Amino acid sequence: MIAKPSTPELTPNEISELQQRLYNPPLGGGDSLQDCLLKVQKVFVETLESSEFAKYYFRILYPRKDVKTFESILEKINTNRRNGETSYDINSLDDLIGAQMLCPYPDDVKRVLDWLYDEKRGRKFFQVDTPREIAEREKQEREKKAGYRAYHICLRLKEDIVKARNLPLGSKTYKFELQIKTLLEAAWDGKIHEVTYKTKDIEPALLEHMQLFSHSLTAIDEQTKLLRYQIEEEQNARNTLRRAATLLLFYISLTYDQKAQLTIDKNIDEWQQEDVDRLKEGLEKYKEKNRIDTTYCMGLGLLALCTGKPSKQEEALTYSSLLVKQADKETLHEALRTRALLRWAFQHIQHSLDDLDYCINHFNDERTISDKNDFVYYICDLWEPREADLKRAQQFLKELETVLISGKDMPYTWQIIDTISLFYIRFSKTEDDINKGLMYAQQFHKIKKAEGEKKVSDAFKKYRRYLTIKQKARIRREISRAKRLS
Repeated sequence: MIAKPSTPELTPNEISELQQRLYNPPLGGGDSLQDCLLKVQKVFVETLESSEFAKYYFRILYPRKDVKTFESILEKINTNRRNGETSYDINSLDDLIGAQMLCPYPDDVKRVLDWLYDEKRGRKFFQVDTPREIAEREKQEREKKAGYRAYHICLRLKEDIVKARNLPLGSKTYKFELQIKTLLEAAWDGKIHEVTYKTKDIEPALLEHMQLFSHSLTAIDEQTKLLRYQIEEEQNARNTLRRAATLLLFYISLTYDQKAQLTIDKNIDEWQQEDVDRLKEGLEKYKEKNRIDTTYCMGLGLLALCTGKPSKQEEALTYSSLLVKQADKETLHEALRTRALLRWAFQHIQHSLDDLDYCINHFNDERTISDKNDFVYYICDLWEPREADLKRAQQFLKELETVLISGKDMPYTWQIIDTISLFYIRFSKTEDDINKGLMYAQQFHKIKKAEGEKKVSDAFKKYRRYLTIKQKARIRREISRAKRLS
C-alpha cells in the first residue's frame, strides 16, 4: 500500500471551526473573537495616543479598520504550515489587529522605539514580544527583499491594563502588531505593498530597481532630518537672544510705581527663583486689591517670560484682551498698546501690528509717534511681513529719523534709536545700510550704558550682532547667485 503524502494545510472542518470561532459569539454568550480583538485594539491605540512622549514623535496612528481578512488568515496559516510549522494556527498570528504609526523623521522612529522598550515607559503598559535586535534584523530583511523599511513590533497588554479597562477574559494573550515607519516609508509601502505581496517571484533587476528607489527615499528622509536640525538650531539661537532682549525690554517698560505695586525690588538680571515666586505672589495680591489693569497684564507678561510657560502666556493675552474689551475712550489707547506689547513678546506679531494700526488711525495725538515707533520695531520680527505693512513701516521710519535729527528731547529717544537700528539691520539690501544700522546700535549701547543699564545694552547688542551676521550672509549669497546667473 502506497503511503499518502502529508497535508499540512487546514482541512475544510478546521476552516469552518476557525470561521465560527472568529465571527460567532460562543454558545455560553459573550463577544466573538473578532469583537474581543477590536476592543483590545482600541485600548492599544488609546494607550499609545495618551502618552505625551510617544505622541510628540508621531503624527498619525492609523489602526486597522477590522481584523485581518479571513482569506489572509488562511493563507498565512497554510503558508507557515507548508514551511514546516505544522502547529501554526490563529493564535500564532501577530497581526490580527494592529496599527501603523507614522513619524516625520527617522530619528523620531528611534525615539518611539526607545520609549517602547523602556521598562519605566512603554513596558509599563505593554508586553513587548519582539526583541529589539530581532525587529532590527527583520526590518533589514524586508528592506533587502523589496526596499520596504519599517519596524514590526508584536505587543500584548499588561494584565493591570486589561483589568483597568474591563476587557474580556484572556485579552492579555491577544497580539497587536505595531508598524513604525516614517511618512515617506508609509508612502512607499502604500505604492508597492500590493504588488510585492501578491507577486511571489520578482525579477532580480526589478527588485534592484525597487531597492534603489527605496534608498533614494532614505536619503530624502535623512536630508529632511538634517533640515529640521538646522531650522531648530536657527530658531533656538534666535529665540534665546530674542527672549533675553525681550525680557529686559519688558522689565524696563514697567514704571517705578508698577514695580513697587508688584513687589519687584531687584533688577531682572539678578533674579533667582525666589524673585519669580515673589512676582507670582505680588500678582495675586494685586488682583485681590485692584481691578484688572495694564499693571496686572504687564506683570503677567513678565511672569510668562520668566517661566517660559505657554499657559502663562495665554493667561496674559486673555487678560489683555479683556482689558481692551472693558476699556472706555480714555483708557482704550493704553489697553491696546499693552496688548500689542504682549502679543509681540509672545510672537503673535501680526496681531500686535493690527492693534498699533488701530491706535495710529484713531488716536492722532502726541502718542502717535510712539505707536509708529513700536509698529516699525515689531515688524522687524517678521521674516515675511505683508507688503503693505512693510511700506507703512518704511514711511514711519522716515518720520522717526526726522524726529531724531530734530534733536527734540524726548523720554523715549533711546527707543527710536534702537528701532531705527533694528530696521536697517533687518531690511537693508546692502552691507553699507546694515553698517548704518550698527552705527545706530552703538548710539543705543552708549545711552543705556550711561544710564547704568549695561545688561540691557549687552543683551540687545548680542541680538543685533546675530541679526547682522545673518543679514550680511544673506546679501552675500544673493550677490554670489546673481554673479553665477550672469
